[in-house]
Amino acid sequence: MKIHRPKNTKMIDEIWMFCSVDEGGEGIIAIEVDGTMVPLLAADKARVDAIRGLAKSIGVDTGQKIVLKRFSKCEIVEEIT
Repeated sequence: MKIHRPKNTKMIDEIWMFCSVDEGGEGIIAIEVDGTMVPLLAADKARVDAIRGLAKSIGVDTGQKIVLKRFSKCEIVEEIT
């Protein structure tokens, strides 16, 4: 298993996600990378802009409405050390 350990540069105070919406509800959209589903999530506006094109393509390919949601309330529910 490869572990990605990014250089942390800021505190995450909001999360952005692209969701598909249909008559059954909504769900987080994702792309498959090397057999793993990767959700279209971002922690800042720059990364939102970087993945917006993927979200648009998924909407066109599937015919589903895509919305961008921003969550800005944070609750730490567990700390793993």
